[in-house]
Amino acid sequence: MFDLRLRTVKERWLDPLVRVVARIASATTLTTLSLVAGLASALTLATGSPLWVPFVLGVINRLLDGIDGEVARVRGEQSDFGGYADMLADVVTYAAVPIGLALRMNDPAVIFAMLGMLAAFYINITSWSYLSALLEKRKQAPGNERTSVSMPRGVIEGAETMVLYAVLILAPAAVVTAAWIAVAACGVNVVWRLVWARRVLRDKEAAE
Repeated sequence: MFDLRLRTVKERWLDPLVRVVARIASATTLTTLSLVAGLASALTLATGSPLWVPFVLGVINRLLDGIDGEVARVRGEQSDFGGYADMLADVVTYAAVPIGLALRMNDPAVIFAMLGMLAAFYINITSWSYLSALLEKRKQAPGNERTSVSMPRGVIEGAETMVLYAVLILAPAAVVTAAWIAVAACGVNVVWRLVWARRVLRDKEAAE
């Protein structure tokens, strides 16, 4: 919901770091390190490490993910493959952390909540990725996108997911509630996009 509004702020704050990192590492290297940090966060969560360990690894994952695209632009290395690999790394991390949390807590209520949240994420990702492909096909994607593909808006996006995962890691007592709130938010996303797509895609077909 807030990703577009926060992007300018993020780019301004991180620009000094981006320019330093761009001298020593490629965007591909950063994406790889981001994935490693995300998987390490899930692993340390599952194996019972102090909660600050997976949290710090998660912050590193998000920081690297936040600058790899900017580093690619600074170095002139932007590519569709880079954007694809970046998105895939994100999805792997988003799946691994809830699994790690379920293994750590080994509580039926938590396991059920994590399964529900992962199912909701799966449906949510499908709701925007296929719609994105249709918008690209129809040349209806916004022209001001900074990402490799058009990403239709929703009430839970990158910024909200970061907050959600911070709560999941640092507040065990709130895990079940936070997970079901995420499920509800994903449900709103799917319905919102479905209604929007029904109007926009049908209007295009009628015009043709």
